[in-house]
Amino acid sequence: MIRSPEQFVYYSAYLMAAIRAQETERRDRLFSDPFAAQLAGKEAMALLDKQVTSQDKDFVAIRTRMFDDLVLKHAPAIKQVVILASGMDTRAFRLSLPKDLQLYEIDYEEILDAKNAILAEVSPKCQRHAIAADLTKLWTPRLFAAGYDSHSPSIWLLEGLLMYLNETDAHTLLQTVSRMTAPGSQIGLDLVNRKAAIDNDPYRAYFRSGVDIPEVVLSDYGWTTKVFQPGDEGASFGRCKTPPPPRDNPDISRAFIVHATKES
Repeated sequence: MIRSPEQFVYYSAYLMAAIRAQETERRDRLFSDPFAAQLAGKEAMALLDKQVTSQDKDFVAIRTRMFDDLVLKHAPAIKQVVILASGMDTRAFRLSLPKDLQLYEIDYEEILDAKNAILAEVSPKCQRHAIAADLTKLWTPRLFAAGYDSHSPSIWLLEGLLMYLNETDAHTLLQTVSRMTAPGSQIGLDLVNRKAAIDNDPYRAYFRSGVDIPEVVLSDYGWTTKVFQPGDEGASFGRCKTPPPPRDNPDISRAFIVHATKES
């Protein structure tokens, strides 16, 4: 089914949940999400294998695992997690998080309402705050009103987000996040390169921006970055049989997973 970019933003939340549900059924699963199938719904589950390649499923599984590990590693010391464009994310419910951790999910009202209705009887492991907002408009006052403290370190996840924004909106969002984060903060995000951003693959056609050298994206804002491609050490988990192609070839579609630490 062909969808407009606006429709796909909503649909992708369900599609990602379907991928997590299928991953959960694998014997060699990289994580477990017991809520994913119900959140995905029948349409996304039925169409998953027709619409998403095995390679893309593995990428989502690797990305999810890496961001899970990022949160779990730092959450004992850092008490704030912000998930932008959270979609059907269930980390507040499925990860072993400190009870006093404040986790903020920000997404469109329709998506949050749908998730909240399905998970109404499930208690989060931490203090969860669902904030309805459009990230291309003024959203920060709602985060502060919910209790976010910009003077304390925080963990931010921008998972499957930046490539759907144009270059100006993507940089504006990163500037905003950087202004709101204290030293010691952590961020996990993913990007595609310019080749992938103009690819005619049915879903990559919705991408609006790409970056060939992701190391520089956050460095100007005081972040120290580590960049991974699927297949790199620490970004494979047995799913990638070969290392990624050399970075000096710009004619290959690529996806990057980035972990950054705020230094100043």
